[in-house]
Amino acid sequence: MPAPYSGQCLCGGVALTVKSEPVTVLSCFCVHCSKGAGGCNQLIAKFATKDVEIQAEPGQISEYTFTDTSSGSPKEKAFCKTCGVPL
Repeated sequence: MPAPYSGQCLCGGVALTVKSEPVTVLSCFCVHCSKGAGGCNQLIAKFATKDVEIQAEPGQISEYTFTDTSSGSPKEKAFCKTCGVPL
């Protein structure tokens, strides 16, 4: 399926459109991603920031920063404040 891509969270509070193909796609098996995905890994697609448009009311997106990462670098997770869907 070619770009553009679009989607929304379960409650519809956050919607997004991506105008390009992913820069990279990877699978992460770290403990944070495994727990967040509810399985053994999480699939991650990275896109150029300029190609991603997010529609949400102010305060609808919450963020959490992990500081206890195996790389030692902080990792941010964003999610819908209402339904909890990861972004």
